[in-house]
Amino acid sequence: MAESCLILYYHRVGRPSPDPQLLAVSPENFESHLRTIVQMANPVSLETLANGPGGRTSDRTPDRPNVAVTFDDGYLDNLELALPLLEKHAVPAVFYACTGYMDQGRELWWDELERLLLGPGLLPETLCLDLPGGLSDGLSDGPVRFDLGDAAELSPGAALAHSGWDVTQAHAPSPRHEAYRLLHKRLRPLGFEHRERVLGTLAAMASQDRRPRQDRRVLDEQALRTLDRSPFGRVGCHTVSHPMLTRLSAGEAQEEIAWSKSRLEGILDREVTDFSYPYGSAQDFDRGTRDILATLGFRTACTTVRGVARPGQDLLALPRIGVRNLGGVEFRRFLEAELTESER
Repeated sequence: MAESCLILYYHRVGRPSPDPQLLAVSPENFESHLRTIVQMANPVSLETLANGPGGRTSDRTPDRPNVAVTFDDGYLDNLELALPLLEKHAVPAVFYACTGYMDQGRELWWDELERLLLGPGLLPETLCLDLPGGLSDGLSDGPVRFDLGDAAELSPGAALAHSGWDVTQAHAPSPRHEAYRLLHKRLRPLGFEHRERVLGTLAAMASQDRRPRQDRRVLDEQALRTLDRSPFGRVGCHTVSHPMLTRLSAGEAQEEIAWSKSRLEGILDREVTDFSYPYGSAQDFDRGTRDILATLGFRTACTTVRGVARPGQDLLALPRIGVRNLGGVEFRRFLEAELTESER
């Protein structure tokens, strides 16, 4: 890589409620972010980073820093709400999609967990689930029990009253929220089959089907093609089922990545060379996963390790900065601080 670049990552544009993981940015705030990026920086694509100077260089202002925009997970609102704003302000972005949720017609696992525990409905007063152990919370294999008490039945009004809660808040307003916090932690490192078993059990307990809500849908085949045809959109790979790759065997990790890549290439009719590691922290990828990407022909791979991509950076371990639902003034301060830090 010939030039430094601040790579920003988002997940959603919209107003989902609740949003306990703080994944969404409102359309108004996202547009203010784009205006600020255009005013303060050169919006660049990851393809330009990988290829070196070129691409849209004629549009770039000398002595301005480079900023790239990316989206993880593959929510449908990336097409419906984010892309029109990116096109309006001429800011390119890469959209990393999980192919398994598209094929199953299901919500991403953390959204389904939120619906089952934080949405209105009836659960048993005592919730008992079998979970694998050996995880960071020190719990062992076997049943995990949650005493929901009066919170077993959650009315629409009560669910709405607590819809502003998120996991950064120390206090949980009900036993359901405590259960959500712990189960999210416990499901995160599990493979697809273990997660499915737990979510399927919860759905049966709640007597709920597993069809996605309208505002939690993921990109389907046509949506992926539409995104990728835009001059300001490019689709990348984010595995099949969003696992923690370092928890898988080398063969399992290769299958997750290769199957997703092949699926996307069949939809887009082109080679897919951009990747984003699920979760993306320093514990979520290693030399082995990086080597799998290189063998499969990926040119860029994004992490969530905080930092600035600099000349000489390993293109298969690009650092990024996450963006939350900041208002226009807050985002300007945020971007100014990050760009100042990137110049050091």
